[in-house]
Amino acid sequence: MSDGGPTVLVSHESSLSSGAPRVLANVAVGLAGMGREIVVVAPERTGLLQVVAAAGIDTVALSEPGHAGILQVIRRIRPRLVHVNTLIGARAAMASSALRIPVVWHVHEHEMHFRRFGGLRLRTARHTAACFIAISNYVRDGLVASGVDPGDITVALNGIDAAAFVEGAQNGPSSEGDGGTPLVGMVGALTPLKGVDRFVDIARRAAEVNPGLRFMVVGNTAPRHFAGFAAAVRRDAAYTLGDRLEFTGARLDAAALMARFEVLLIPSRAEPFGLVALEAMALGKPVLGFRGGGLPEVVVDGVTGRLSADGDTAAAAEQLVGLMADSELRKRMGEAGRARAFSEFTVANMVSAVAAAHDAALHTAGESRGWKKTGAGRR
Repeated sequence: MSDGGPTVLVSHESSLSSGAPRVLANVAVGLAGMGREIVVVAPERTGLLQVVAAAGIDTVALSEPGHAGILQVIRRIRPRLVHVNTLIGARAAMASSALRIPVVWHVHEHEMHFRRFGGLRLRTARHTAACFIAISNYVRDGLVASGVDPGDITVALNGIDAAAFVEGAQNGPSSEGDGGTPLVGMVGALTPLKGVDRFVDIARRAAEVNPGLRFMVVGNTAPRHFAGFAAAVRRDAAYTLGDRLEFTGARLDAAALMARFEVLLIPSRAEPFGLVALEAMALGKPVLGFRGGGLPEVVVDGVTGRLSADGDTAAAAEQLVGLMADSELRKRMGEAGRARAFSEFTVANMVSAVAAAHDAALHTAGESRGWKKTGAGRR
């Protein structure tokens, strides 16, 4: 492998309704802004590829699925390094490893995912990885528990362009009014891991105390094998809450809808980080959730929101009722969350950590091949 060539960022999905492609878009733009040559590879010329192409970054849409397609792309580009976004990128990693190109795995998954799918995917990752990037300390700990050397992991906390997100939410196409009705929302797919059933239970309990509350779930039913689960949740919600809960489905104007919330509720069973919490905080919204997963690394309990014991929907409902009854508290928490989102979870901080991991991987690969390269080292 030559010392030159671009860094290729590979995503298995293109839709920006998911957090991982949104993060990769910011990483690509940030690395390009540092003067690094970047190529982004994804399945479709929509969403992710459109955003990075608009920033002047080279893109490749995979025309042939499977290992053969990605191998053909990697052979043609001959990159200096391949960055695989999520553990579903095994084909890109194996193709790159076969060509002796260093691979960096950017892991967004939670430890429950490791237990369910981790065997084969983590074996592939450990076999091909020059190093790992974890989006939170929670994800890092899950990797270590699964046998990854802690010294091979860089933690790069997700970051957002908070100012741009807020501007987009304020200028978004959503124009529905709520008539001044207090609105509590969730943004996420209708899956067990995202906890939409927990959301309905919390909403039901809170509405029994405050019947004036209204609720909204923004997100689609994905993947298909959760359609039955989603249908059951909708039936339960219709029976217990009626028209007080609206399911909007997937929406391009999710940020604009979020701007209408008084409180964002994140009921996930295992949230690896909580990117939507960060986005809500940028909008000045307090966040309510559980202490499990990576959410406590984003939300400061009692300062930017409230966190209950994992799975305790009764306690979460009580916290919600109290928060909705105190507008001054919501305002203080929203302001604290906004300040935290703008100062601590920046794209610059995230990209700096990712760049350091890339440099460390290249340095390690160079030493193993007997050629030297200056690296920034792991953080």
